[in-house]
Amino acid sequence: LARSLELAAAGDATGALAAADEMRVLPRTGADVDACARAHGAMPASSQRLMPALLARSMECVRALHERAGSNADERARLEARADALLALAGLVGAQHRLAAADRYRLVSVRAQMAA
Repeated sequence: LARSLELAAAGDATGALAAADEMRVLPRTGADVDACARAHGAMPASSQRLMPALLARSMECVRALHERAGSNADERARLEARADALLALAGLVGAQHRLAAADRYRLVSVRAQMAA
């Protein structure tokens, strides 16, 4: 998780998402949400505490990639689906581990920017 956060902080959106994908803690599609929530529940508490930051950075990475996709409708749709899956995971994780309302609002705001 820390590696994904480091890459996101460095502006490497693709690398950050790839690092999270390797650990299977972030969903790529809605079908992955339950499995990712289970994986999150099995993590040590120290890793679970990183989840709000990981979700926020990952959503920013998805938004950045969405912007770069330009007029590629298929890629934009894939990234929008991924953003929706991140929101769904935030809902599940937030219910279990007290994801702050401000963190959820931030995720929704970033997702809304993609729709604009």
